[in-house]
Amino acid sequence: MQGTGLGNRLLEATETRARQLGHRRVRLYTGDRLASNVAWYMRHGYDQERVESMGDRKVIHLIKILDPA
Repeated sequence: MQGTGLGNRLLEATETRARQLGHRRVRLYTGDRLASNVAWYMRHGYDQERVESMGDRKVIHLIKILDPA
């Protein structure tokens, strides 16, 4: 489904729903081996919050502060 815009629409729907529920931030995580995912989220306004070591892998925690609706 890459290149179809589905990811953009899902992320937009997530952020819209978070705002509707009164949340000011969205947090998510992905694996460090998925560098393209990390870069994609960062292009969409997410910042790396922390890196969690899980033995054989690392988890990248990301956060985005939402603008008011």
